[in-house]
Amino acid sequence: MADHFPMSLTVGAKLGPYEIIAPLGAGGMGEVYRARDLRLDREVALKLLPPHGDRSRFQAEAKAVAALSHPNIVAIFDVGENYLVTELVDGHPFPVPTTPLRRLLDLAVQIADGLAAAHAAGFIHRDLKPANILLSRDGRAKILDFGLAKRVGGLQSDSNQTQTATQAGVVVGTVAYMSPEQARGVALDIRSDQFSFGLVLYEMITGKRPFVRQTAPETMTAILREQAEPLPADVPPPLRWIVERCLAKEPADRYDTTRGLYLELRNLRDHMAEVSTGSTPVASTQAVPVSSRKRWILPPTLAAMVLCGAAFWFGRTASSPGIPAETAPKLMPLITEPGLKSGPAFSPDGSRIAYVWKPDREEPGIFLRVISQTSAPVRLTTGGVNPVWSPDGRQLAFIRREPSRFSILLIDGAGGSERQVAHIAPLTYLFGILPLAWTADGKWLVAPDKPSTAGPFELTAISVQTGEKRRVTHPPSGVIGDLLPRVSPDGRNLAFLRVSAFSVADVFTQPMTFALNAVAEPKRLTSVGWSITALMWSGDSRNLLVAAEQGGSHRLWRVSPVQPGKPVPVTSLPSVGVQVATSAKGDRLVYIQTSLDIDIYRQDLPQAGEKPPPSVRLISSTRTEMNARISPDGSKIAFPSDRTGSWEIWVAASNGEHPVRLTSFGAGETGTPRWSADSRQIAFDARVRGNAEVYVVEASGGKPRPLVTGSADNFGPSWSHDGKWVYFISNRLGQEQVWKMPVAGGPAIQLTHGGAVCGFESTDGKWVYVTRAYEQPTSIWRVPADGGDEVKLVEGVGQPLTYEVIESGIYFLRRKSEESPAPGVMFYSFATQQLTRVADLDRPFSVGMSVSPDRRWIAFASPANSAVPASDVVLVENFR
Repeated sequence: MADHFPMSLTVGAKLGPYEIIAPLGAGGMGEVYRARDLRLDREVALKLLPPHGDRSRFQAEAKAVAALSHPNIVAIFDVGENYLVTELVDGHPFPVPTTPLRRLLDLAVQIADGLAAAHAAGFIHRDLKPANILLSRDGRAKILDFGLAKRVGGLQSDSNQTQTATQAGVVVGTVAYMSPEQARGVALDIRSDQFSFGLVLYEMITGKRPFVRQTAPETMTAILREQAEPLPADVPPPLRWIVERCLAKEPADRYDTTRGLYLELRNLRDHMAEVSTGSTPVASTQAVPVSSRKRWILPPTLAAMVLCGAAFWFGRTASSPGIPAETAPKLMPLITEPGLKSGPAFSPDGSRIAYVWKPDREEPGIFLRVISQTSAPVRLTTGGVNPVWSPDGRQLAFIRREPSRFSILLIDGAGGSERQVAHIAPLTYLFGILPLAWTADGKWLVAPDKPSTAGPFELTAISVQTGEKRRVTHPPSGVIGDLLPRVSPDGRNLAFLRVSAFSVADVFTQPMTFALNAVAEPKRLTSVGWSITALMWSGDSRNLLVAAEQGGSHRLWRVSPVQPGKPVPVTSLPSVGVQVATSAKGDRLVYIQTSLDIDIYRQDLPQAGEKPPPSVRLISSTRTEMNARISPDGSKIAFPSDRTGSWEIWVAASNGEHPVRLTSFGAGETGTPRWSADSRQIAFDARVRGNAEVYVVEASGGKPRPLVTGSADNFGPSWSHDGKWVYFISNRLGQEQVWKMPVAGGPAIQLTHGGAVCGFESTDGKWVYVTRAYEQPTSIWRVPADGGDEVKLVEGVGQPLTYEVIESGIYFLRRKSEESPAPGVMFYSFATQQLTRVADLDRPFSVGMSVSPDRRWIAFASPANSAVPASDVVLVENFR
C-alpha cells in the first residue's frame, strides 16, 4: 500500500521520541509508519496527520481509542499535535473469505467482542470493514482506524454530540460497508456498526460484498433498497439468521445491544463440536433465499432457543438429517438471570426445577422455578448445594458444606424449615454433580461416605426418618470410590460410578431390594474410563443415560444394563453442558451452559510505600489461559490454553507476545506446566490415555516424552533445583500425596501422608512446600525433601495452585474478606515467620500464579469480563 502514496517522512527520520523504520501505508486520514519508541525500545505504529488534515477528527480518534482497552482493539500509546502512536500489530490483513467455519466463527466472535466494548464505552466506529481489521500472528483480530468514530450517549445518538463529530447530513464511511442510515446521512447509533459487521461477516462467508455495484451511488441505492443475495445452503441456520438480523434495513430489527450479538456468536462457536473443521470454504453454489420482509426475525423465545441451542441444529445437519422437525429436540434458555447456576433437578412431574444460584450481591442458595411461568424464582434456602426431589415431589434433600464434613438436610418443596438427616464425608471430587439419590419408596437416601479418611468412598443408605446408616457398596482399595448413585424408577437397581482416578470412571449397576439390600454382585457396564459428569435412568428403567466429556466437549450416551458394552451416542443432541438432568418421563432435559473467558494478567509489585499500578492483560484469547509459569531466566511464560479447541501447552515471551504451541495432543486435558531450573525443559501433566501422566518437553519444541506413567493418576509436576528429581501428585495408594522420582528413571518415593495437591521444592533443596486440599482457602505445609513430619506454615491461601516458593519465603494470593475488601498478594518470610500484604489486586484471581525472577511482578489468571462465569439453565423439549 505504501507504494501508491507519497510519504512525508523518510526512514531514519525522528518525530518526537519516535524514529521512523518503514512506511506502512497512507489514506485520507493520514500516513502510517512503523516506528521505534526510543525511550522504551519497542516498535509502534505512528499515524501522521496530513498538513491540511482535519485535526478535530484526528483528535477524535485519539480520544476514542484512548477510552478503550480491549484485546481486539488496537491500543493507543501516545498522541502528539499531529501524530498518533498505537500498538504495532504484527500480522496481516483480515482474510476474506475465511475458512474453515470454526475459524470464521472464532474471528467473528473476536470482532463482535471488540465492537461491543467500543459501544459499551459510548463509541461507534462508522467505518468497520475488512481493511480496518488486522489479524495478528497469534490469530487475534484487531479493530483499528477509529478516525470516523463518534461518541454516542446510548442506543440513540445525541444530536449535540453528533455535531462534534460531523456536520449534519454529511455522509461518512466507506460506501460498500455503509448502513442504510449512513447512506441517508441521518443520525447513527450502535446498530449502524452492526449492519457494517453483518456485511463483513457476509464477506467472510462468501468472499463477496453483497451490495457493491459499478458506481458509488448505485451501491448506496442497493444498500437502501435491495436484499443481499442468498447465503450458501450449507451455512448453518443459526449463523445465517445472525447475518440476516445484522443486515436488516431497519435498525429496530437488529440487536438492541452489540453485547447480545457477541453472546449469540460465542454460543454458536462454542457448540461447534459436531461440525467439520476441514479446510473447505463455507461458500457453496446452492443458496437459501434471504427474506425481504421485515418480520423475518424470530420470536424472542424461538430465537434464543436456536441460538443458545446451536448444538441441536449442527447435530441435526451433521448427524440426524432424518428427524422430523415436529419431533426433533427443541432447546431454549430457561433460566438466564445473571449469576452462577448449578445442580438443576426436575420435580417428579417435570413441572418444576430446583437449582443452586448465586444472584448478584446476594448469598447463594437453592431456588425453585416453575417451567411454565415467567415469574421470578423462589428462594428455598440460603446456602446449600445439590438439591434432589423426593419421589412424591413434596421434599428436597440437599447438602450443606461444612469445613470437615457435609450435612444432608431436608426441606419442603415449597420452602420452610430445614431438618438435618445425617453427616457424610466431604466430597472434593464431585465439582457440582449430584451425590444424592432417593429410593423409589422415599424411605432411604443414598450418598457416598467414607468410614475412614484413607479409604475409598462407599455408597451408604441413610434412613430419612432416623438417619441410620448402612453400607451398600464395597469398592476395592486403590480407587477414589463409588459415587453418583441413581436408583432405577422401579426400585430394583442401583446405578453408580466407580471412579478409579480423577475424571476416570465407569458405570456399574447393583441389583437391590427396595430397602437397598443387594441381591447380586455389582455388574460393570462400561470399560471406557471416561470423565462422566451425569448419570440418569430412563423412565422405564431399561436404559441409562450418561453425560461424558469426549474430545473437549460434553455429550450424551446410552448404556444398556442388560447388554454391557460400548456406550451408544445420542445423535439427536450431540452436545450438552456439564450438569445434566432428565425428567421422570424422559421427554425433558436440562443442562447448565457455562462460558468463561480467563486470561493471564500482569501485576507489578510496588516498592515500600507505593500504590500498586493497575493490572495489565498479558496473554489472552476468546477462550481460557491460566496457570502461567514464568521461566527462571525471566524470558518466557508457559501456560495451558484451549484456544485451539483442545487443551495444549503454550509458550510466549515474558511480555505475552509471540505465543507458540508446544503440544498437539488434540484431545484430553493438558496443563500444569513447570519449568526446569535451567529454563530448557517444561514438565506438565496430560490425560490423553485415560489417567493423568507426567510428560517433559523441550522449551524450544519437540515431541513430549512420558516421564511418570502407570495405572494411577500422576499430575502437578515440579522440578528439584538441581534438575535431578521431579515432584508430582499421585493417588497410587488411594489418597493424593506428593511423590518424587529421579528424572533419569527409578522408583518413586512418597513424601507426604496427610494429603497434598501441589508441591514446590525450596531453593536449597531441603524442603517441599505443599498445599493439602482442594477447598478454598487452603493451607501451605512444609515437609523435608526426603520425607518426615509435615508442619503447617500458612493458612488462608486463596487457591491450591496460587503460590510460589522463593529463597526468602513464599508468595501467595489471598481472596477478599471482611478484613480485606480486595484480593491481595501476600508474602510469608522464612526469616521472621511474618506475613506481609504486598499489594492489592484489582481483579479476582483464578488458577495459578507465578513470580518474576526479579520479584517485580507476578502473572496470575483472572476472568476477562466478570468475576464469575456466565451460566444459563437450558431446557430441551422433545428429548428422546
